[in-house]
Amino acid sequence: ILSWAPCSANPRAPVPASNGTLLRLVDAQARVRTRVQQRAAERAAALVRSWRGFTDPDDVAALVEALTRLVEPAQLRTATLTAAYLARVISGLTGRAVAPVPVRIDPTRLRQGTDHAEVFGRVAAEYRRQLAGGATDTAARDSAAKRVRVIVSDDLALAGREANRQVLTGTRGITGYRRVVRPELSAGGTCGLCIVASDRKYRTGELMPIHAHCKCEPLPIIGAADPGQNLNSDELAELYRRAGGNTAAKLKNTRYVVREHGELGPVLREAEQNFRGPAQVAALTAA
Repeated sequence: ILSWAPCSANPRAPVPASNGTLLRLVDAQARVRTRVQQRAAERAAALVRSWRGFTDPDDVAALVEALTRLVEPAQLRTATLTAAYLARVISGLTGRAVAPVPVRIDPTRLRQGTDHAEVFGRVAAEYRRQLAGGATDTAARDSAAKRVRVIVSDDLALAGREANRQVLTGTRGITGYRRVVRPELSAGGTCGLCIVASDRKYRTGELMPIHAHCKCEPLPIIGAADPGQNLNSDELAELYRRAGGNTAAKLKNTRYVVREHGELGPVLREAEQNFRGPAQVAALTAA
């Protein structure tokens, strides 16, 4: 279990903070979280590309151990950053300095019981699958490196999400939260999934649905104060203005669903997309 435990404090009645101040906090968190994720993913991909044993069980076990040693500190870093960010936001909303709530991250529970030994073992399996399909060694390594990047991105997103849940449920006065979109931080712009999901309020104990490469950050709702709603309105109005015409209409009209992934828990997906759910994953594991 990875843990970081400064003391927590209780907020007073909400005092509105300026949108500019909150936006700077959201942006700072999104940027630093992205840097941690990119650095960990790049290191993991480089390790996989340079690895020499993808077939021998001992070599695969050593790869899994090396990747685990690399990723778990990044998960803890993501969780502590999230707790510190939320403490600054809550302080700004309440007018009273509060310390970050203690967070404890158990990597074996983030994927609903699937540990890193199994997850990172899939990286070696991807290399072998590509090689068996006729790919060159270089192409197989590239595919395995791509697979590990996705795993690392998901692992860190799960750690941040769990830290968010622990902080919001551990702080009195928080009635819910909302995801805040950050279109300028995404290379391809904010996706329609985040846009339509930004209109939803989440309960404090509810896990925020994730999806690949998401740059959204949570913003607490304290009593009747829902600053994320105002921030999203401003951001989306500008986004639609820049997109214009058919592109703006497509973003607004994206249909999404929250599906329960067998390992990742709630995730955002376009309405037409499907994947194995918890029952299917359990059946495959038992087979």
